Amino acid sequence: MKKYKVSIIIVTWNSGKDIKTCLDSLFEQSFKDFKAIVVDNASQDDTVQKVEQYPEVDVIKQKKNYFLCKSNNDGIKYAIKNYQSEYVMVLNPDTKLDSNCLKFLIQTFNKNQNIGAVGPKIYFWNNPNEGKINSAGMIFDNFMQAYDRGFLEEDHGQYDKEEVVPALSGACILFKVEALKKVGLYWEILKMYLDDVEIALRLKKNGFFNILSTKSCCLSFIHGFYKAKQEVFNIQTKNVCLALNCFKTL
Repeated sequence: MKKYKVSIIIVTWNSGKDIKTCLDSLFEQSFKDFKAIVVDNASQDDTVQKVEQYPEVDVIKQKKNYFLCKSNNDGIKYAIKNYQSEYVMVLNPDTKLDSNCLKFLIQTFNKNQNIGAVGPKIYFWNNPNEGKINSAGMIFDNFMQAYDRGFLEEDHGQYDKEEVVPALSGACILFKVEALKKVGLYWEILKMYLDDVEIALRLKKNGFFNILSTKSCCLSFIHGFYKAKQEVFNIQTKNVCLALNCFKTL
């Protein structure tokens, strides 16, 4: 089977409204040496039918909704086994990438051998906050909370410095496979939310850097952002506590 430098894992669940835009943006990338892999969590809509319109995309059909962490892991394992990729990207289905995003993310890895993960600046699009920053990396504090840097800010260049950040938004992260083999994949106990913080903590603990790449950008729709805020807050608070507890024991 052909080897690809990058494998891109997209976990879907009833993502029929978004997946075509996401996949189209992948195949418009200036960097072409990648394989797209969709892991579908038993969608009840037309997600799989739309993905199957792209014969170059591999589809893994889960028997039920395994949420994000396990399905990302299943996709990553599949990519490493079948394509021996040097890098794997996890990408949300409600996103689209700038045409040079993948190229710039990969170039960032060439600057330091201890970089374990790189992510782009992420902006809102196609919603009332269009053009504002969704995430310029993530931070967390001693009150067991994690935050996206720049959230809902206008972009005036305040996050244009390529730099080490505590964590990267899980909407789009490019990992070095060598680093994942050392620290492990996503912690499946979390299922979803703050899984990006937890894996970033393990990378840092093992001497790898999480880098914000400011030349690349990703646009994110964020379905349901205005709904169930308290429910999301409770999940995130619980998960960051678990993540920080895990970090202490590594």
